[in-house]
Amino acid sequence: MSTVEQTEMSTVEQTEQTEMSTNPEAEKKKENKKGLRGTPAQATTRLLLHLWDLGGSKQEVKRKDLSDTVKLNNERSGDYTDIFKTLETDGTIKKTKKARIEYVFLTEQGLQ
Repeated sequence: MSTVEQTEMSTVEQTEQTEMSTNPEAEKKKENKKGLRGTPAQATTRLLLHLWDLGGSKQEVKRKDLSDTVKLNNERSGDYTDIFKTLETDGTIKKTKKARIEYVFLTEQGLQ
């Protein structure tokens, strides 16, 4: 990288920092990013608790209903895809599909 490119990059970074410190709306825009809020461990705990609360230990629960109750502001259902996959491979939950609708329920291992 040439010194001209480095100078240009540092100028852009300084401009962004100045804008962030003088413009509180710029900070809000940066904070309102989509994605999981908190850690993946917190999201996993929230998902399992909501599944248990919806009766997932006794019956199958629609994945859409579970996703709608679990997600927080500025989160999408797709943000939880990796968590669902991890829990399924661990054997904590089991997914079934009936007429193109996914159902989720807790296994015995998931109840422990």
